[in-house]
Amino acid sequence: MSARRAWLKISTVAAALAGAAPAWAQPVAPGPSASMSTSVPPASAPSLESGLSVAELDAMLAPLGHDAIDDRRAAVAEVVGAGTGALPAITKKLAELRKTGDGGTYSAVKAARERAGGGPGFNLLEALVTARPEASVTRALVSVTLAHALAHMATTPAVRQLVLLASDAGGALRPELGRQLKGIGDRAMAGLIEAHRDPSPETRTWASNLLEGMGKRTAGDAVQTRDNQALADVLRAYANLHDLDAMQVVLSFTNSDRVVVRAAAREATLAYGQEGLWRLREAYAVLTGGPPPEGISAADLAKKLFDAYDRFRLHDVYALLDRGLAEQRDGHLKEAISDLDEALARQPMLDRRAETAPAYVAWAESLEKDDPAGALAYLRKALRVDEGGPVSAHARAEIAALEGEALLARGLTDTEPFERALALDPGNVRARADLDRIHARLDASRARGWRMLAAAVVFVLAIGGIVVVGGRRGSRAAA
Repeated sequence: MSARRAWLKISTVAAALAGAAPAWAQPVAPGPSASMSTSVPPASAPSLESGLSVAELDAMLAPLGHDAIDDRRAAVAEVVGAGTGALPAITKKLAELRKTGDGGTYSAVKAARERAGGGPGFNLLEALVTARPEASVTRALVSVTLAHALAHMATTPAVRQLVLLASDAGGALRPELGRQLKGIGDRAMAGLIEAHRDPSPETRTWASNLLEGMGKRTAGDAVQTRDNQALADVLRAYANLHDLDAMQVVLSFTNSDRVVVRAAAREATLAYGQEGLWRLREAYAVLTGGPPPEGISAADLAKKLFDAYDRFRLHDVYALLDRGLAEQRDGHLKEAISDLDEALARQPMLDRRAETAPAYVAWAESLEKDDPAGALAYLRKALRVDEGGPVSAHARAEIAALEGEALLARGLTDTEPFERALALDPGNVRARADLDRIHARLDASRARGWRMLAAAVVFVLAIGGIVVVGGRRGSRAAA
């Protein structure tokens, strides 16, 4: 845990012990002065992507009730920069505030607007920060700060919370929320589309007006974005609403070249369920030129439609794949690998990619003598396309053998890689030959060692004999 997070926990406990004031009004150590701009998180704000508890969030919000403006500015900057990990805590905090009623927020926001004149350049957050920190002002400042934190996240779940805020405090925050959502741009669309089912008519109208102001009046307008994540969320939003008028637009992306968008469109299509059956039948007939099977469910028909789209979209890729496999069978490995590489480059997750593994293993074996590094690369590619297929054990054995040979080339003798290779593929001739050579060298080395040891023993015994005999002769001479 970071020092900042630990300090927050300590301050939370202190606030609980004090217990006399609301959570956001408990004093904590003042922070540094900060700008009111929330477009970029301050450098000092912690990135709490791992999650933030409500108690920790309360401790961060506490200085909003301080008398010092600099304390309030610093607290705003810290909360706004808390990151997407703070979303659950902010959601719970807003729900808690919602249970306690308005808390004077409507009056505080109205008074702030009147003081500033409420012109086009009016900044509600700045107006509340610089106002006298009465209880109602502090409560309003908490809500607006949390709104800015959500806008800074710019994700669909965060926008959903902003839409919920639009109904709080008698709708007093809607102008500020609208300004924030327009700033988010395309990432706000999905949440605003889902607002069409909000129980509040005022919120539904407000969301529709925002979308129209952004130039996103229809489903066709909403999908005009280059942001893949925003587009994916929009497609899911229409499916969540079961908007059948938008289903034709959703279907048009089920054959997209963009993987994220295509997956979202197919997920959204399936989410329509049986309600979308007639649209699916129409799309299938247009694509295939024939009627779909009678009595088929919407889910099964959708899958047939997706398969048909894949065949059409990947026609050239499958042609490359088939040509490469034919070249492999004919013994033209170099040409085969070129075509297979191109096919997988165009469609890395091709459903038939496992069929390429034997060609990659064969090509790798042809490179082992002159280009061991290249051989290793192609063996590993074979495992990526078919991790548990028929040639996977052989590929792993070849990798182990090549790794063992690389160690030998560096002067390191290790039998383990070759033993591992034989355990994976007992018929691996390369590993067996390398292991036999290592054992032969080790046996020869041991034999030389024993011979040298025997010679040393004989030498020592000879020296000992000479010493003993010489000693006796010296004794006789002395006698």
